Amino acid sequence: MNSAIQGNKAPDPIGRLGSIFKRNYPLRYTIAFVFTLLFFLSGLTLITINYLHNERTTILTTHDLVERISNQVAAQVAELLAPVKTVVNISSKTITTVGQSFDDRLELLEYFVEILRQNRRMASMYVADVDGDFFIVRSVENNAKSGDVFDAPQGTHFIVQGIDREFDELIGEKILFLDAKLFLIASRTQATTDYDHRKRPWFKAAVYN
Repeated sequence: MNSAIQGNKAPDPIGRLGSIFKRNYPLRYTIAFVFTLLFFLSGLTLITINYLHNERTTILTTHDLVERISNQVAAQVAELLAPVKTVVNISSKTITTVGQSFDDRLELLEYFVEILRQNRRMASMYVADVDGDFFIVRSVENNAKSGDVFDAPQGTHFIVQGIDREFDELIGEKILFLDAKLFLIASRTQATTDYDHRKRPWFKAAVYN
């Protein structure tokens, strides 16, 4: 009876597989393969983690650098503009009128020149009104390009430009070229001009704000 049961015993597939595995793949190769696979997976995992960490660190460092540069630029701009804002605020309260004519506005010349000499980052000082009168003093010392624009004669340190209008009609435009001691080098008079500060955004902003 027992022999019959043993004779009819179902085959063991696991045992057969194990025997085949043992015959075809020696144990040392199997162990080597498993360790190699684990080493590969571990290395891949470490590489991935290191890459993600470095990427995050790079992003944070870049963000900090950009923020630091932005703060430095903002501080430098504020430092540059602070004196200019102070001058403009004082001038806006001191100068209450543009004057009736170009000769009247020439009284502002020495005041404007002194401001430009004390603030080398400023290229010009000017006053303007809603009637179309305009008076500006440009410093060639602070901005040499202004001399090229007006084709200033040699020795020019300051360029004075004045535009007079009456009842919205142009009376004329005068341009004076002065040396360092504010002596006249040359002058020009123009009957027409295309410049009207009232059309400029900066003047509109100043009037309506």
